[in-house]
Amino acid sequence: IDIFQEEIKIMISPTNGTLREYTDVNLARLLDPFGTEIQENATTLSGNQAYSVVYNDRIGNNEVKVMQTWTVIGNKAYDIVYTALPTKFEEYLPKIQELIDTFEIESPTANSSVKGQSKMIGNSLKYESSGIKINYPLDWVKEETKNNDVTTIIFRSPFEDTELERPSWHEITFTMAIDIDSVHDAGTDYR
Repeated sequence: IDIFQEEIKIMISPTNGTLREYTDVNLARLLDPFGTEIQENATTLSGNQAYSVVYNDRIGNNEVKVMQTWTVIGNKAYDIVYTALPTKFEEYLPKIQELIDTFEIESPTANSSVKGQSKMIGNSLKYESSGIKINYPLDWVKEETKNNDVTTIIFRSPFEDTELERPSWHEITFTMAIDIDSVHDAGTDYR
């Protein structure tokens, strides 16, 4: 049974800080007094200096492994967060890295002709909105929300067992039949 949908979440938020300041705030938020191990490294995102961390976390009852990459361009911060079960993290990582490699931040003066839509590009879809572009797999689900000044775009993998002959726990339906005749009247004639 597939109990968790792997996902990549992109958050675009306003910031007044530099990449170094934004990194310091993010690392301070992630530091755990109980010693959670964080792997850190400098990287690039859409051709810009960026920072990346990998760590373990909990979502509900599930222990998950998280890779978070961020950059700051002008007055906006771009965070990309990949979340998966630890047993599936490495399996999905090449696909996630392909997604991240297609991630583009448009210049503030760019005027994209397609806004808030996805269009087919080979065997994937290209998402264009909120000043970004990214390709994602055809069978992944896209969700976009805007809360105040923060835009969040989430791409979720399909449950791996949706094609099974016998559906998993998240697809089970129940039926109940109720006999309205009394059990005491069964086969008895009370004329």
